[in-house]
Amino acid sequence: QKQPKRSPVAATTHVESKPPLLVVPLDTGGGIQVDPHTLRVDCSIAEAAADGAGKEERRRDLQVFCVGDAASKPAERYLASFAHWEAEYVSHAILGDTAAAGGG
Repeated sequence: QKQPKRSPVAATTHVESKPPLLVVPLDTGGGIQVDPHTLRVDCSIAEAAADGAGKEERRRDLQVFCVGDAASKPAERYLASFAHWEAEYVSHAILGDTAAAGGG
């Protein structure tokens, strides 16, 4: 059986695991489907079972923002000026969400 890796700096045991998988909706061209009014994406995080059997241990729904070339949108909106505007919009939305949650 394979021995766990040990850090040369610390005497702790490192357990190798797969990172969680972010599941996002894609369009037929491979762009991420976003809400055109909010630039948010309804997606989920799926974590694999610890035994590596390929079964999902848990799935958590969440919303993230998607801007720029990764977002699915009309061809005329694939310009740097739109990406800049999208980034400003998202930064203000994050600040608003933070303030509404009592964090600022």
